[in-house]
Amino acid sequence: MPSRAVMAQADMVVSGADYAIADTGTLVMVAGGHNPRAATLLPPFHVAVLDPTSLLPGMKPTS
Repeated sequence: MPSRAVMAQADMVVSGADYAIADTGTLVMVAGGHNPRAATLLPPFHVAVLDPTSLLPGMKPTS
């Protein structure tokens, strides 16, 4: 895993996301040892890839 200094110098990051909330443009990402949050917070541009079934219309239950 690159150091924070290396991640801070990156122009862009591409990552996965666990969920996305369409109403707010929010990405939900679970952090862990294999997925540090600094990797997605430091670069100025973030491209997130997710499964279309993980796109939620809003915060309200959809059932």
